[in-house]
Amino acid sequence: MHINDLPDDVLRLVFKRATHQHIHTLTEWSRSLALLAVCSRWRAVALPLVYQTMTVVHGDMDRVLDLIRTGQPGNNDNNGGEEEGEDAAALLTNAGLVSGGGHAGLVRHVHVMVHHAGDPSRGLGRVLDELAAVLPSWPRVQALTLALPSVATEDDNNSDDDDRTRAGLLAAAARVAAVFPGLVNVELEGVHSSEAVRAAYGCIAGRFAGRARRLACRQPLGGLDAARFERLEALAYGFDETRHPQPPRVDCARLRHLRMYGVPYDYAWRAFGCSGGDGRTLEFPELARLALSFESPRMDGGSPTVPLTPASGFRLVFPRLRVLELLPGCGDYPIFDYGVFPRGIRLLRLSCQADMLRVLRRAAVPRLDALDLSATGNSVCDLAADLDAIGALAARARTTASARLVVLGSMPVRVAGCAPCPCLTDLAVTAPTDATVVLGLVRLLPGLTAARLHSVVLDGAHAEAARLRGCNPWADVGPLPSRIRWLGLGFARPDAPGPAHAAFAVHLLARLPHARTLKAVQLPAAHTAALAAALAPRWPHLADAALLLAPTDPMDPVAHGPPPAPHWPASRHVKHL
Repeated sequence: MHINDLPDDVLRLVFKRATHQHIHTLTEWSRSLALLAVCSRWRAVALPLVYQTMTVVHGDMDRVLDLIRTGQPGNNDNNGGEEEGEDAAALLTNAGLVSGGGHAGLVRHVHVMVHHAGDPSRGLGRVLDELAAVLPSWPRVQALTLALPSVATEDDNNSDDDDRTRAGLLAAAARVAAVFPGLVNVELEGVHSSEAVRAAYGCIAGRFAGRARRLACRQPLGGLDAARFERLEALAYGFDETRHPQPPRVDCARLRHLRMYGVPYDYAWRAFGCSGGDGRTLEFPELARLALSFESPRMDGGSPTVPLTPASGFRLVFPRLRVLELLPGCGDYPIFDYGVFPRGIRLLRLSCQADMLRVLRRAAVPRLDALDLSATGNSVCDLAADLDAIGALAARARTTASARLVVLGSMPVRVAGCAPCPCLTDLAVTAPTDATVVLGLVRLLPGLTAARLHSVVLDGAHAEAARLRGCNPWADVGPLPSRIRWLGLGFARPDAPGPAHAAFAVHLLARLPHARTLKAVQLPAAHTAALAAALAPRWPHLADAALLLAPTDPMDPVAHGPPPAPHWPASRHVKHL
């Protein structure tokens, strides 16, 4: 079937995926323009998509040129930290083509980035001047993505400059509403400590409060006390307990997607726009997806403060919630006590400490369609209990359950008493782990697809006993029931690498038939040639193998000099530390 046999709506979806970019670099822009030159049908279908996004960048020319070439701002080391001059005019990556071709009416999304070392209000003002020169008003633009640089921290010595910066930013923010009167989606990028930038972002959000459907900002917004977001459907913002009330409030009846950063651990209910003191029920009737990122609990004399309790009878109700995401927090999530688990929830995504898994086992978690866990434990804790809790929670998922576990600490990891946990798909262990324990973990976790073992111990009791008998301590290891595709391997004693390091890597990899990527560090240079020679013919399925070699001992004549280059495909390589 030829691509031109596709109907227009399907072809439009293909072009939409091909032309969607966070920022149009020169290469990406030329590729998009190439679609218009293929044939008249492609031009008719792709034209609105190609010109729907316009990128405007202002700032130091070296950084801007790097940005439009690569998509990443470069570092300008030529100005010695001095402020750019007024002649650093705004650079429009594709606005000239938009206006020159008469396609300004097709623009729906404007992405503005200001990279100015001094006062960002001047950069934003210059951008608005450039846009107003093309069209005084852009009524068809519905989405704005704005990124402003951080402003130096205010102090008593430059209070006048701070006041001017704040006033300039507020004036420029007010102009945004005049240049883009039809905005319904606003994304304000960056996390700033500057009150001036926060106030400007809050001013922009407040001016579109009456008609905004989507609003995204990772930091607290100022000046929104009187704003009512009655049409808001999606909101992502940083909570600030010093500003109350904030969205979301009960007037956000249409809200379907909510993501909040910096939710207070001590009194999480305040993030929902209420004091919790009246004992009422607060309902979000349309909310389908909720993501909460908790801040660390306050400390009082070395211990976390006791979470404040709202008035008796207070409830949070989410009758249509289907997806719940809870990001890093310590200990219990007090939000569990206020009705966050409705019966209709389908997906739970949780990132927490491993001890939180035991709390969840006692919580009223309903049957789920899917479960996604990410837990961090300590080697001094009971790994068996952690795996048991993960397995118990996974049993509540009807279809899919995946879990990631990170084991930290300085105590050796033990697997005694551990039961198999097939739902664990990603394991990272930084704590010291005996080689025999590594093999035991792989057997216990048949669902692993990625394993990162940062501190494998090769001189344990089992290995020493085998070496005294004159045999390879891992020669009797049979095939392992594992689906590991990504293997990261490091050793506990990088200062004394020996042949056992390379031998263990060979024996472990030989028993992982699905491995595609090997990242091994601290290997001895003298013995890695044999490993490279073994990997090439015996594991042709390896797509990438990076072997980082430990420094050689100049007093060791065997280890002196680099190993010969292995005959591997270009994607496989040996690196020297």
